[in-house]
Amino acid sequence: MSLDVLVWLLCFVLNAAVLGMVMYGLIVISDLESDFINPHDACANVNKWVLREYVTQGSMTGLLLLSGNWFSGLCHAGFSAFNARVFLRGRYMLDVTEVFSAVNREKNVRFAKLVFLLLSFVLIIYRLIIYLILYLESTSSNLDSGADFLQQASAVNY
Repeated sequence: MSLDVLVWLLCFVLNAAVLGMVMYGLIVISDLESDFINPHDACANVNKWVLREYVTQGSMTGLLLLSGNWFSGLCHAGFSAFNARVFLRGRYMLDVTEVFSAVNREKNVRFAKLVFLLLSFVLIIYRLIIYLILYLESTSSNLDSGADFLQQASAVNY
């Protein structure tokens, strides 16, 4: 398989994972705001996923930059820089005693992350499909038709 296809396939998986973690955090914070969950459980549920989210996002950024996808990589680098800033300032964990004063800010931050990740997800799917089509065209250029392909596939003895 082409290296570009593998890069975008891995980015698809990593972006889906980060998207799921951000959505989960947003759901837990919304449940806390609606008083469906207590503050201790909400903080415990959100805090256990924050570092995983940051590492996954940083890995995807590094992969994009190392593979030469500069536009996507630099967009994600800004997102990773924001995560690094929050981490270095020590504001990445929700505190049980101050969670209600931070609910609106956390919800807005996670909603902004969700919008960015959804736009990124669409771009990644688009690029993955483009590179898959290019890869399949380059590997099947010597086949005349689908019938020839099936004939060759059935002739293979295992």
